[in-house]
Amino acid sequence: MQIKFKVKTAELTGAIDTATLVTPAPVGPKGNEIAGYLFIVRGEKCYVYSSDSVQVARACFSIYDVEGEGAFIYPAQHANAFRSLGEEVAFEVVNEGDTHTVKYKGGSSAERTSVNPGLLSTCDKDLEGASEGQVFSVSLLREALGLVKPFIAKPDDKGDEQWKATQIFDGTHEGTAKGNGHLYASDSQRAFYFHCEAFRDKGLAIHGKHLGVLGAFLSKCEGNITVRRGTNMMFVIDSQERVLGWTHQVKGFTKFVYYPLKSDHIVLTVPVDTLLRALSYIRAEIPPKSDDYIKANFDAKGPTLTFVASDDKCKAVSFPVLVGVEQNPDNRDFSYRVSLGHFRNLFEGVKGKQVALRCSILAPAQNRPKESAMFRTIDEFWLDSAGKNVAGSGANKEAIPEGAVQCIATRFMPSMN
Repeated sequence: MQIKFKVKTAELTGAIDTATLVTPAPVGPKGNEIAGYLFIVRGEKCYVYSSDSVQVARACFSIYDVEGEGAFIYPAQHANAFRSLGEEVAFEVVNEGDTHTVKYKGGSSAERTSVNPGLLSTCDKDLEGASEGQVFSVSLLREALGLVKPFIAKPDDKGDEQWKATQIFDGTHEGTAKGNGHLYASDSQRAFYFHCEAFRDKGLAIHGKHLGVLGAFLSKCEGNITVRRGTNMMFVIDSQERVLGWTHQVKGFTKFVYYPLKSDHIVLTVPVDTLLRALSYIRAEIPPKSDDYIKANFDAKGPTLTFVASDDKCKAVSFPVLVGVEQNPDNRDFSYRVSLGHFRNLFEGVKGKQVALRCSILAPAQNRPKESAMFRTIDEFWLDSAGKNVAGSGANKEAIPEGAVQCIATRFMPSMN
């Protein structure tokens, strides 16, 4: 069987850019394996696939002067050579018995031995039978998934699998109905909430190990994407027929909890950049291999926040960060032991120059010998269709561009007392 076709180089390399999101697993005879992309010619389109044991990427490009149909495998490690060719590439593929070769010519030329394309399967059958799915704004989903990453447990952690995933609640389950419209993640101690009305009634769960490749896929997309659930895989599809899929491996959350604002005793207005500079100073004073526990101190008279790190060789105190006080009915100070990295995560990614830091104080109890605290920041902002932040909390509604969407990101962590 022979296949011949021509393609514009830019379309070919654009499709390969999508395929490279997934590193292909090697196939072929032992000692002669090839980790390659599967190309399938169907009419005047060619589809390119890359897959491993849990993920698959698919893209397509237009071809012309086509003779024949069929498939071939091209080694992934040599695909970059296509980027140095002329404007057009002519392919000639031979699959006859044990002979599998791929020739191309585009200014430069090459002939390469391949392996039987039947060794690789596609995701097409599962995709064709998948549900109609949900439509998401690329910019909104990309923003939410980018912000949630620090709050997800690492894939190799020993804890429960639910802590290694993030989930958008759709209100269909009793225990999570109040979370409808929220993207949520927790590593069992900390938690992240991202709410926008555009997520309402749209369920989606993603294991943390897929967030990197999904983020890279979304960075190539514009407008909307469709999420469809197949028998074996979840698929994300964009307007250019590019597809990313991953196997079902998510243990969903069964309960949604968001503490009411009235549970917060102290509410401070914090200058984000200044506070991050103070934490960067303390980070530099902590020995690299030690834990990152520090003291977060609030002085109501200042009113200021300072941070202290100490060990047997050094005690470092940050410069005072001047804060505003929105609520502190008892005019009280506090000093709590916190993870520097976790406390920093409350402020990294915040859109405005200032954010509300809210502190709920827990009195000693039978299972809590010392007073402790729960901290959270609540960041309100508006994103336009391109994902650009166009307004922050308290913005004049009349000044917000048409089509912009309100987003509320809540980052939560406990003290280590």
